Amino acid sequence: MLDERYLSLIAGYGAAVGIFWLLYATMKPRFLCRENSTIDKPWLETGLLIVAVIAVIGVGQLWSKNLLLPEETWVFEALNQVIIFAPILIILALRGNLSSRAYLPIVSGLPSIVIGLVLAAVALTAYSGASGDLGGALVMAEKMADIENLPHVVQVLLEDIAIAALLAFIAAAIGGRTAVIIVAALFAAAHVPALLAKGFELTELISLVLDAGIGVLVLGAIIASRNVWWFWPIHTVMDLTQFYYKDVFGVGG
Repeated sequence: MLDERYLSLIAGYGAAVGIFWLLYATMKPRFLCRENSTIDKPWLETGLLIVAVIAVIGVGQLWSKNLLLPEETWVFEALNQVIIFAPILIILALRGNLSSRAYLPIVSGLPSIVIGLVLAAVALTAYSGASGDLGGALVMAEKMADIENLPHVVQVLLEDIAIAALLAFIAAAIGGRTAVIIVAALFAAAHVPALLAKGFELTELISLVLDAGIGVLVLGAIIASRNVWWFWPIHTVMDLTQFYYKDVFGVGG
């Protein structure tokens, strides 16, 4: 059967992204309606970013063997995340003009994050309601505000920066719709090895389809707005629920 948290995650992401699309289609906030930029050599940009991703995986292996900074405090844990993702950050910095080329707008960054925080609250409320206790949203929000969660917040931010850049470059190379489908399929396929290891069931196949569906909604929204900042708070909150699900809702996570 599907993971106990899975339907709650679908409800959370679905509610937040659904409201985003409603805002985008009706109110059309100026900072979420940016013109597309030209990327002269999208395949080169994509290739360099993929090399950086491979390097990130390599540094991550060093981290898993405790060969980076000693994680005695949350500060060092957060710094280790920056070190792990440094290859991507370096490549993006060297290529320049991130604001218009990699869905990382600077001027509209703050209002986008504010919108994202509101949508994150919507996502957490929908998640809690689907988990059977609407009031659990406040309990989880209080737990998530712990400074000890900062390393995870940083990790999600860096993941979203990488996703935004990869999506931007692939979209420039082959078109936005195709890029959304490919990247969403890749994210869903990333779960296949784990599913095969524990025995593939029909419900898990359904979860892969749902993963891809959510991916299409989210990635399509990022491409439409050419902006990933609004998604970061939603992604962070939904990711952090894994640590508090059992305590708040009293069932296995």
